[in-house]
Amino acid sequence: MWIFTPDAMLSIVQLPKADAPARLQVRARKAEHLTAIGFKQDEVIYHEDRDYQYRVITSTERVNRLMMTLVSRIDYGNFKDKAADTGSLPSKMLHDIWQAGFDGLDSRSWK
Repeated sequence: MWIFTPDAMLSIVQLPKADAPARLQVRARKAEHLTAIGFKQDEVIYHEDRDYQYRVITSTERVNRLMMTLVSRIDYGNFKDKAADTGSLPSKMLHDIWQAGFDGLDSRSWK
């Protein structure tokens, strides 16, 4: 699952059940994206050779709580504008993601 907040871009996946039952790996390309959503710096694991270099392994319940907290803090009417204010995510990247979603999913014809 990809999650975008005004302060972070995250990828959340489940670890193989044999390795860690009910454990999730929250991944990011910047360590500060993990700390911005509530993880402590000493929880962040660094892997130089991975596409998401920074990660935290934690419980599903904890990720649920963090996501509920993030949702409860929404105080904006436009996500891209709020993200631009924080400076954590490049505006062009967010626009490109928005445009790709529009192009790929919007069935209306704009002529």
